[in-house]
Amino acid sequence: RTPMAARRRLDAFFSPASVAVVGAGPAPHKLGSRVLRNLLDAGFSGGVAAVNPKYDTVHGVRCYRAITDIDPPPELAIICAPAAAVAGIVEELGACRSAIIASGKMGAADEPTSPLAATLAAAKRRRVRILGPESIGIIVPGIGLNASAAHAMPQRGSTAIVFQSGALCSGMLEWARQHAFGLSVVACLGRAHGVDFADMLEYLGRHPATQAVLLHIEDISSRRSRAFLSAARALARCKPLIVMKSASTPYGSLLRPSPLTAPDQAEAQNQVWEAALRRAGCLRVGSLAELFDALETLTLFRGSHIGEGVVILSNGAGPAVLAADRLYKKGGTLAELRPELLAQIQAISPTVAACNPIALLEDAPSSAYAAVLEALLRSGTDDTILLLHVPSLASGCMDAAAAVQAVLTQNRSLRRRVLAAWMGADYAQAAREVFGPLKVPTYDSPESAVRALQHLLHYQANQVQLMQTPKSLDSVAPDVPAKARALLYQPSTEGVDGPDSEPKRRRVGFAGELLSLYGIDLITPEAFDTAERHISSPCPPQNCLIIRVKSDPLFGLCIEFGLDPDKHGFPGSAAVALPPLNSVLAGELLGQVYVSQLFDSAILDRLRTLLTKVSQIVVDTLVPDLHLSLAVNEDTGHVAVVAARVAAQHAPSQALHRLAICPYPCEEEETVVGRTGLPLLLRPIRPEDEGLLQTFFSSLSEDDVQMRYSHAICAMAHADLAKLTQIDYNLECTFVAVDARSQNVLLGVAGVIIDAELAAAEFALSVRSDMKQHGIGKALMEKLVRYCQRRQLASLYGHIRCTNVAMLGLAKRLDFVITRIPSEDEADMVLATRTLSDRPPLSRVMSTQLLTGDGRWSWDSDAILARDDMEARMEDAPNA
Repeated sequence: RTPMAARRRLDAFFSPASVAVVGAGPAPHKLGSRVLRNLLDAGFSGGVAAVNPKYDTVHGVRCYRAITDIDPPPELAIICAPAAAVAGIVEELGACRSAIIASGKMGAADEPTSPLAATLAAAKRRRVRILGPESIGIIVPGIGLNASAAHAMPQRGSTAIVFQSGALCSGMLEWARQHAFGLSVVACLGRAHGVDFADMLEYLGRHPATQAVLLHIEDISSRRSRAFLSAARALARCKPLIVMKSASTPYGSLLRPSPLTAPDQAEAQNQVWEAALRRAGCLRVGSLAELFDALETLTLFRGSHIGEGVVILSNGAGPAVLAADRLYKKGGTLAELRPELLAQIQAISPTVAACNPIALLEDAPSSAYAAVLEALLRSGTDDTILLLHVPSLASGCMDAAAAVQAVLTQNRSLRRRVLAAWMGADYAQAAREVFGPLKVPTYDSPESAVRALQHLLHYQANQVQLMQTPKSLDSVAPDVPAKARALLYQPSTEGVDGPDSEPKRRRVGFAGELLSLYGIDLITPEAFDTAERHISSPCPPQNCLIIRVKSDPLFGLCIEFGLDPDKHGFPGSAAVALPPLNSVLAGELLGQVYVSQLFDSAILDRLRTLLTKVSQIVVDTLVPDLHLSLAVNEDTGHVAVVAARVAAQHAPSQALHRLAICPYPCEEEETVVGRTGLPLLLRPIRPEDEGLLQTFFSSLSEDDVQMRYSHAICAMAHADLAKLTQIDYNLECTFVAVDARSQNVLLGVAGVIIDAELAAAEFALSVRSDMKQHGIGKALMEKLVRYCQRRQLASLYGHIRCTNVAMLGLAKRLDFVITRIPSEDEADMVLATRTLSDRPPLSRVMSTQLLTGDGRWSWDSDAILARDDMEARMEDAPNA
């Protein structure tokens, strides 16, 4: 089930029953006139009203003196008034609780006398959700909604675009119109002081008409950075998410300054953005042109895995050389072809060189080109094939395209490994269109094709990062985290100097003491045979390595690895990753630093181990300032920490020393004894549980499936199982019960999805059909209650079928209150709710919602915890 807030929160914006334009007028060049005209021209079927005391009608629509005069009240207001008047309008919205603020020049939110500060205060008092300010609005082509000032209405499609800049959003709409590209949702967030990127990603992740999402981001709030990353990770598991981040250089930051980062720190902040987006499974692009190119490529290859090795096949050496050069500069890899395959290719075309790229001569016929392609497809490898073609007398564009089409048609299961670049203008365009029905991405230059290939490989690598769920190191004893925190945050007898002076360090050996808890030895320079070279300057690059933990103002704690910037600072000399790290993620971090190419596998293994240990220190202690200097002996393969620095700390501040990605909550693992004495290990689900989960579903009886899922469960695909096992522990947690002795069979599964706005969680529970007499369901439900109490949630609720007598009995024994749901859609369901704190009971909120009877969400605002208060409270809660 989707959390209620995710279904409800933005419905009034993207599927409103009625819309009012405040500030509408007849003058065609005015903002309010354009928005109202767009609403009417798009064919919106809901109610439309204008609000302006100067007029009786505008564009044939009745005009009201105040929005409170409209009966029934509109669900969405679009405010197009002068900046100084916006706060007063928000105060007078009455029962309308959602508003788009198109007005600009409202000042800064931290200026108490600015129109924006007054507007935000009014929105908080009146419980009004705003989108903007400086937003051109939203468009939903599927329902004929154009609540915007945009000049173009796109056709219906399956891609959503969410932009921060109104100007760029208008430009993308024009591009989509010219190319007949359909869109599902268009949203311009403006300065995003209300609805933000996290809200939009949460909504679009569950939006059935949206299959891919394009983002343009200038900046996000530090208070919502973790929510953004959680929502991005959740969406990227099921839909391609492509991001263009601007204001990422010192020059761009001059016009769009970040309140958290000075322009001279923009490049360092950009490194952290790169790390965050990679870990979220997104693809980052650098230009508007790349946005839709990347979308086309990812859409055509969705669900396919391509090999990192690339085979280039061209009907001329020049294009092949261009593509190979471009591939090398972008960090790509040419595949090594087996001798027998090269011999087969030379048998087809004797003049071709026995190497990759494969460059046929210009006089080679189309049949030879197609024969070589077929040999590559049937070679038994997963290498990606890049086809390049230039018009020639022996091989015209259409002839070659037709020959390739025949080969790909005969090898349908293998064509998902092919990209093509047919060079030329009008003559080649007809040939490029041949590949459309085959779903083979086709480009007009080798450079464009290589760029698309790199998009695929980067996206694939980022999806691997998304799937990683690092666990605590087995080598770390259970009492080590507490010892490390006590060591790091104990009161210092030396104290800490003022903010303008360098902090004093703790007693000598403090850093070494901390590192030794995690099996990291601090070796004196005299004890290491390369230490003299390490501390001298200049020094060989491989002996100037550092590992540094630092706190980013947006994404919290991060780990930097690379060359010492004081001695070797240049692009590619260092890279950043977000903890927690495991061996795979540590290897990805190493791969981004060029100096890693100098080391053999033994040294790289030791560096990976060291990075995972440092990551464990960060997770356990939230240390914000740790600096390790490394030395490497390439002859012996030894890696040593020869210097370490840890600043003295007071108690950790959650606002600064936080983790953007919640680590695997190993502290939630516990062993209990079932009713019949069966020992049960209750633990959070992990990605490697995918096979166990598939077996679990297949073990359920038909009655249990009907009770829990209402439909048959066939063999689930990897993508579906991945969504269940690769979860974001910030947003949800699924617990599995396994036999504590063997741990190789799932006996039960229970999960909660957290709704931060209601400070509540919705539960779901399944137990193996042949294991229901062991108290597994009771153990899991009690585990969910304890977990929600630790997360400081107000209530836990779930929907149960009226015929599920056993589950109803268990819920009552665990102090859940059972109430009927007055909804025709769920007539056979009841609501089970357990209050966990003295906050407003969820049953009151839900009954208010469901009793409206019109299928739309409506709720008593006084019964809901304000989002700002909730987020502040969650910030103060432990990271796990």
